[in-house]
Amino acid sequence: MTAYRQVVVGAGIAGLGTALYGAARGPVLLLVPRAFGPRVPERIDAVPLAAIATLIDLGIDPRNFSDLVRHSQRLAAWSSKEPVGISGREVVHVRRAALEAALLARVVRLPAVTVAPAPADRRELRALAATWSARGVTLVDASGRAAVLAARRDVLRGAWHARVMQQRTSAGQEFSAPRLAAHEGGYAYRLGCAGLITVGLVSFRCTASAVVPCWRRLRREHPFLFEGLDAQDERPIRGYPAGLQSAQHAGSLAVGDAGLARDALASQGIAAALSEAAYAAAVETAAERRLYALRMVEQRRAHARSLHLALADAWPSSLPAWCEYRGEVGRLLTDSAEPPVRVALREGRVRPLAAPAATGS
Repeated sequence: MTAYRQVVVGAGIAGLGTALYGAARGPVLLLVPRAFGPRVPERIDAVPLAAIATLIDLGIDPRNFSDLVRHSQRLAAWSSKEPVGISGREVVHVRRAALEAALLARVVRLPAVTVAPAPADRRELRALAATWSARGVTLVDASGRAAVLAARRDVLRGAWHARVMQQRTSAGQEFSAPRLAAHEGGYAYRLGCAGLITVGLVSFRCTASAVVPCWRRLRREHPFLFEGLDAQDERPIRGYPAGLQSAQHAGSLAVGDAGLARDALASQGIAAALSEAAYAAAVETAAERRLYALRMVEQRRAHARSLHLALADAWPSSLPAWCEYRGEVGRLLTDSAEPPVRVALREGRVRPLAAPAATGS
């Protein structure tokens, strides 16, 4: 039997990234819960430029999934009902399924990575995980929001759900710039990449039967989200959870959504998954495992803090559904007694950063 250094469960961006980083350190077993290929229909996501640089370092050509157009301006109806131009950090739009396919193509060429199907039964998977753990193998849960190796999942009450619509367009790059609008039941966004436009409807409570009426109301209230798009195609593809979720792991490391599923409003999921993959692949000792867990606690606090501020700034923030979700997010700011710890990768190892020295008066 091969002596694996790490066993990674999940073949999304987080799992594939962990396998890529881990392959440089020793044999990796990548357990795939389902058939290869995109797990969700194609959609556009925004990532910071640093994430593109990370993918290039991993041997991934970003031209396979992005037009590499940089966006630092967005049109948003967030603090008020009227859209205004807002400056922010530069981002690049990527086709998520194409990115996963590019990562997968890279992983399967690595001799240090063995790819195998994961047991369909969660109890069987957990039993195998316990066996590997007893042998000193590092387990990495990259199974997304399912968090199959977690001891506990914390799904916030009132969290929202997303449904996206795709359209092809021959319009210029000005139509691919990010757009965002808050509405009473949630928010909506628009992203574009290489002639493909994604419009997402993110709602607190929008049943399948109510999606099309919600979509049409959104078009009436925020027409700038649909500029240049065909009004005939208003049937969004199936939805997915988009709210904040965290999970607690005892015998494994968690990367990506398996540990902290960030709210889609932050557009941090892909960049965070790649960063956590690098840290998880570097863990060797029990002390480093502890530091990784503390880093995840601090990541959860930082994300909750940023999200809480963004929710409070939205014009419908005083409505009951918004208040409930904001309150749940606020709870995460104080739900851990762990002290704040800053952790970094130094010379390929997980290390604590010294706290800034206190200054006297």
